[in-house]
Amino acid sequence: MWPEHEAALDAWLAVCDQWRIGPSGVVLGLDWPAVDVLLRLSGTDVDADLIGALRGMESEARRALTAAGTDSGAGSAQGPRRGE
Repeated sequence: MWPEHEAALDAWLAVCDQWRIGPSGVVLGLDWPAVDVLLRLSGTDVDADLIGALRGMESEARRALTAAGTDSGAGSAQGPRRGE
């Protein structure tokens, strides 16, 4: 991994289980207020570049979940579907 991507990956690993799930179980996206709290509590320097990187990873994760035919996998880093 290139050193310039390390902070973004560390941040993603810290927050990748903070999803907002809609009433029908559809993954809406990251719960950004929770992401903000977790990053600040961990001492992460939050700037526009980091948020941009996280938004890109959020978008790709949602696309991968949709392509897999599921919004989130039970027991995965994305968390269980509503009702599971």
